[in-house]
Amino acid sequence: MTGRTASARDTLSTTLAALADPTRRQMVQMLGQGPKAVGEIASAFALSAPAISKHLRVLRHGLIVEEERHARDARLRIYRLRREPLDDLDAWLAHMRTFWELQLGAFAAQVAATAPPAKRRVRRPTDGGDSRQRRVTRRRKQPPR
Repeated sequence: MTGRTASARDTLSTTLAALADPTRRQMVQMLGQGPKAVGEIASAFALSAPAISKHLRVLRHGLIVEEERHARDARLRIYRLRREPLDDLDAWLAHMRTFWELQLGAFAAQVAATAPPAKRRVRRPTDGGDSRQRRVTRRRKQPPR
């Protein structure tokens, strides 16, 4: 295994761990619309300021978002998505999707090859009525013996 592969796996693990929480996934969806100030992010959730900060810190440590301090006011922090970790996740998911499509295709072929042939049902033309009803009707119309 090369160092690059191990590094990619570590990045993927970090990304998946950061996205494990539904609140953080919602934050990522919000930031997908564009950069947002912390206050704007916080207003969308019924969480305390420390809880919001913790979620953003996890996303920052997971390298999913980056923080930018405003030039005029250092207290104003703007968060934006980083594309690289999400591209790595997308590439991994595409690989897994291909793997499972091949596996399921092979499984379907095996089932088709080993399944007994389906019985063919012969449909008889009807005149719009129920065939059981016609049989019953025919039986009733026969003269008694």
